Formats: sequence, structure tokens, C-alpha cells
Amino acid sequence: MRGKVKLFAPIFMSSFDLSRFQRMCDLGGGTGNVAYAACMAYPNMKITVLDLPSVVQNAPHFRPSIHECPNQHNVTFVAGDFFEPTLPAADLYVLTHILHLFTDDKVDTLLANIFANLPSGGGVLIGEVLLYDDKLGPLYSQYMSLVMLLAFDGRERSGLEYKQLLEKHGFKDVQWKYTHTNSLDAVLAIKP
Repeated sequence: MRGKVKLFAPIFMSSFDLSRFQRMCDLGGGTGNVAYAACMAYPNMKITVLDLPSVVQNAPHFRPSIHECPNQHNVTFVAGDFFEPTLPAADLYVLTHILHLFTDDKVDTLLANIFANLPSGGGVLIGEVLLYDDKLGPLYSQYMSLVMLLAFDGRERSGLEYKQLLEKHGFKDVQWKYTHTNSLDAVLAIKP
């Protein structure tokens, strides 16, 4: 998964103009592929990656060179649990290949935590493979939804389902884009 995310993270991070955000927190961000892509796209953004202690401990082994990411110093790692009510301060939370792993109850808990921690005008950026609204495709998204259901009790969702889910938690201005990468489509929502 790390290699696939590294390949498509730059496309994902350029799906929307995120320049208005100053501090990003990548929840479950692993070794930082999305964080470093954000760092390259938005050089002034400060980024925190929150993940399990064992992941954070190994993250320095995957830090890109200064030539690959000149402002890598803008990325920090913090050990923690994104289901805990208090998250690292940010005006943009990012979830990449996270929500599809969990049941609706867990997704509700996580989105409620994010909404509670966001300032007004802050956002959440979700990276998952999106189903079409009629659920008849794309084929890869249907396949991944079946895998998530069988392996984790999770599922893939359509853009419209994300809109309804996010609005239920108080988010507004929900937008989504298909990146056609078979890996990371993008959903962006804002806290009013």
C-alpha cells in the first residue's frame, strides 16, 4: 500500500486548491507519503502525521532526502489514536484509505472527532476509491468495496454517500473528484 500511495499522493493532494489551509494533520498517515506530497504542493503548510507508536517509530527510515523534499522539516510525527476525542491541532484533517476499513459506527465516531477539533472554515480531505452514485462502477471500486466488506466489515462509498455522511456531521460545501488512478479519489468538506 505504501508504494501505491506514494505514487498517487501528488495527484490526490492537487485534486483541490488547499492553499488556504495552514496546518494539516494526516490521520493514520503511516510513514508520511501524503504528508510529503502535501509538503511539496504547499511549501508553507505545517503537517502532523498521527499514527500508532510502532509506525511513528519507523517513520524516520522513510523520510525523503532533502533533494526529494526540500521542506521536509515541515512534517512531524505524533503517536496516538485517531478515535480519541482530542486530535493534534489542524485546520485540515486528511484521511487516506482509512474510512473504508471501518463500520459506519466507527466512521461516525471519527468524523465527529474531526468536526469537534476543527476550527470554523477548516476542512477534511478524504482519499478513497469512490463508487459512482449508481454503484455500477468503477469496477476497481466495486472490487475494493467487496474486499473491505469481507476483510474489515468496511466498504467503499460513492461521492453522494460521502456528501450525506459528512453533512450529517455538520460539514458543508462537500465536493468530490475522481482522479482516475484506481487508488485515491478525493472528497473535501468544510466546517462552517
